[in-house]
Amino acid sequence: MHSFRQAAMRFERARLLKRKEFAEQIRQKVVSHVNTKLFKREDFPRAFFFVEEMYPEVAHVIRDLTIYKNDNTALWAEMGLTGVAGMYVVPVSMILITYSVNIPDDVVAVHELLHCAHDKLMLAKDPMSQEDMTFRASIPYILQDHKPEWVARHYLLPYYYSIKEKGTVASRLDERDVIASCMEMIEKESGATPTRVTDSEPAMDRFDFLD
Repeated sequence: MHSFRQAAMRFERARLLKRKEFAEQIRQKVVSHVNTKLFKREDFPRAFFFVEEMYPEVAHVIRDLTIYKNDNTALWAEMGLTGVAGMYVVPVSMILITYSVNIPDDVVAVHELLHCAHDKLMLAKDPMSQEDMTFRASIPYILQDHKPEWVARHYLLPYYYSIKEKGTVASRLDERDVIASCMEMIEKESGATPTRVTDSEPAMDRFDFLD
């Protein structure tokens, strides 16, 4: 399960991704890799439009971004970037989609596009604040195709579960508590009426994280 260690790894990764030389190494390896696929605005039109409408001040930047996808796990392991479904590399303004069991590509895309907008507008003073802002801002988009219960369990839970209990291993009861908190957040951010998430779905052994 997940503890403060995952949160610490997340923020260390965020620190590394802001280093120009490391970001440039990532860019070169990803762009030149045989498995890399390129996606433009026309590939994820709803995701791009959602962010452009939310932040028209940077719409001209958002619409010109290229999203790079590579699901070769060995590539990400080589760069020390495993365990994350997507990321926005600030110094080179690059959005990456890696591999995900539970999260669709367009959800990863909207999350990272929001990160780009928040970074360009300097809307958060630290990585944790920006992460929280990005998760909240993306909820209305994801609810277009997914039920609140899915958003809570597969999208919000991995992040908030990792930072809820510092230095402890969260129990099954803790997971239910965090899901309940996620459902409350969905209600607040979108007006969706939350329903109680039952134990009909087993505890998750595999989480997909977003940066």
